[in-house]
Amino acid sequence: MDQFVCVRLIEVNTLDLTLFDFDTEMTFAAFFLNADRTLYARYGSESDPDNPEHDLTNAGLAKVMERVLTLHKAYPANKASLAAKQARKPLAPTGMALPGMSRFKAELDYQGKTAASCIHCHQINEAVRAHHWERGEKIPDHALYGWPSSHSIGLTFDPQEIARVEAVVSGSLADKAGLKPGDDLTGISGVPIASIADVLWAIHTASADAKLPITLQRSGKSETLRLHLPAGWRADTDVSRRVGAWSLRGWMLGGLFLEAVPTAARASLKLPAGAMALLVKHAGEYGHHAAAKNAGFRKGDIIVEADGVSADLSETQLIARIAGTKKPGDKIKATVLRDGTRHTFEWPVQQAKQD
Repeated sequence: MDQFVCVRLIEVNTLDLTLFDFDTEMTFAAFFLNADRTLYARYGSESDPDNPEHDLTNAGLAKVMERVLTLHKAYPANKASLAAKQARKPLAPTGMALPGMSRFKAELDYQGKTAASCIHCHQINEAVRAHHWERGEKIPDHALYGWPSSHSIGLTFDPQEIARVEAVVSGSLADKAGLKPGDDLTGISGVPIASIADVLWAIHTASADAKLPITLQRSGKSETLRLHLPAGWRADTDVSRRVGAWSLRGWMLGGLFLEAVPTAARASLKLPAGAMALLVKHAGEYGHHAAAKNAGFRKGDIIVEADGVSADLSETQLIARIAGTKKPGDKIKATVLRDGTRHTFEWPVQQAKQD
């Protein structure tokens, strides 16, 4: 710690988005920077969607800091290898400059309206989504799905290490690449890896249908594998646990919060495997989140068909389908199972409104 200058940022109203590019739907992020603004590493992005703090350990952070000091000692000779870690060009230079954020000011109101005067971190990505949605453009996958967790490619990392594979899901993209438990990732596409967050950044910013060369240490030997991210690979990402899903539900689902009916419960409902079965866990009651409830949908309904599709879709997949094929003002016709009887209602696709 004595070798770092530590700075804590507690608001994003005036945060320099040309420098700080991170998973804004998470609760914690750290950046390790050279004084000339070159980024050495990120720390704190989510790799386990079921346990957001899985990767945050003192032991892991200490090892990341040691790796960063190694990168710093090799600077500036290694500056070119760090280029891919730097922030992408943002939609606006600061949070206040984003579309729809003009109501915010640089100074927070600590005299009773602190929360209302603060741009919450998740609103950054929400504003990007809203910008594209309102202009009739496709919401980019990186904004629609947010940062992918390592589970998206079938990996779990050891939080006590820099980027050590703890487990690999059979048949996953990571498994197909040849990754194994115990592998220590050291580089992706020639960029040095100093943390789990660095791995997720490389995956998040990869081009379409990318084949990423991964260097690693296995049993004391250096190896290189290739991770293929086929077109559309993000579609398997579950965004339901992300705070940004709240606004997407308002825009695309009329305020419905949906979750899959468990396999064991399908039989009693006479719903076959492979058929749509989305339980309305909650129907919003206020503002634009009440659109579906006002149209007749109720908590406890089971959606068995939506927008002409009866195949099994997750909430995320239904949101993505609507985002990719509809526009505000369109109607989504859905059939629900309620007390053993089928009913058909329509909810409206809505304009982007920030929550």
